Amino acid sequence: MAFTISACDNGSADPSAEIGETSNVPIQRLGAVWLNQQLGDGQRGTSIEASFALLNQPLGNERTIETVVPSPDLCSTDAITPWGLGAAFIIEPDSTIEVESISAGEALVFSSPAGTWHTLLQDPEPGDSGYVDSASLPPNELTLDVPGDSFPGFPDMPIANITPLENVTPEGLATLTSDSVFRWPPAPADANTLTVIFIEIAGPVFVSDASGDHDRRRFFCVARDDGELALRDAADDELSSLIDQDATLTRISAWRSGYTTQQKGDALLVVIHSVLETRIRTVRL
Repeated sequence: MAFTISACDNGSADPSAEIGETSNVPIQRLGAVWLNQQLGDGQRGTSIEASFALLNQPLGNERTIETVVPSPDLCSTDAITPWGLGAAFIIEPDSTIEVESISAGEALVFSSPAGTWHTLLQDPEPGDSGYVDSASLPPNELTLDVPGDSFPGFPDMPIANITPLENVTPEGLATLTSDSVFRWPPAPADANTLTVIFIEIAGPVFVSDASGDHDRRRFFCVARDDGELALRDAADDELSSLIDQDATLTRISAWRSGYTTQQKGDALLVVIHSVLETRIRTVRL
């Protein structure tokens, strides 16, 4: 499995001060573990992916965390990757950073107070150090044991408890303006976890001229899980200019993800726990 990485500017917020344990040692080994709960119709279970990489040059701690953890609050017409890392590191074509897959041990073990919930085995294919599997829905109070190899061991890594996201407003057929505000019931705060809401507006209709011709676009938001996101504060310049033309919201998807980080020496581990019980509301014009 090939690994790549990019640094992108998703806003000015600094999540490094809010999540997990980090230090000022530059990062040269990077790991990501992603649990994705699917709760929709006909889909009830968890996909699990993990990847570990060695960078050909060290990156500053702050830059690395900005790369792998989304910075709320931001809304943009650019695709904001909702998965964080998952099992893929994304590289920009002109990046000078090269990375290679490394092993973190034969098996990653997820446990709760009731015992072992799931064991994630390393891919047995030669030259592939990735980890991919599916499982049942996880219990709360999960921890992760990374045994270590070329990537160091991380015992008892805490995993964020994530609840489904419900009742996001506005719903379909709402007129969006620069003063529009998205609202939802926030999750309980956890000082060791950055919890964010991803909102995908997949098909708002921007009225482009007096004849009523429609220019269909979509945009994405990453919001701190505090219950409110104001477009005026979060929208980038391109999105602000489109919304000011007049926009009708036709469909919305939203989900919640929690990010936990820990650093050991030059190794940074990011664990992402997402609940994708996506609430989609569609209105036909």
